[in-house]
Amino acid sequence: MATRAEIKTNIEATRENINNTIVELSNTLHKKTDIKEQIRENPLAGIAVATVFGFVLANVTSPLGKIIFRFAIRSATAAAYGYATKKSIDLITKQIKV
Repeated sequence: MATRAEIKTNIEATRENINNTIVELSNTLHKKTDIKEQIRENPLAGIAVATVFGFVLANVTSPLGKIIFRFAIRSATAAAYGYATKKSIDLITKQIKV
């Protein structure tokens, strides 16, 4: 059976571990929500977001923009379906090999 001192030490170690975990989660969350840092790490995503925002503005302001926006939405949807299909095929072939 553990002594009181061992129990207190264990409790303090657990508290310290929980504290460290909370600090790590907080730092990770802060980094994930820092838009400027994300754009620095992945500039193509920033360009994509800016392009989509531009298409949305064009959609609101002109008839030609509406056509371009619809085309962009259809293209993005087709790309997403293609990506999902490729991932699905990769997953299925991986499971078959096992």
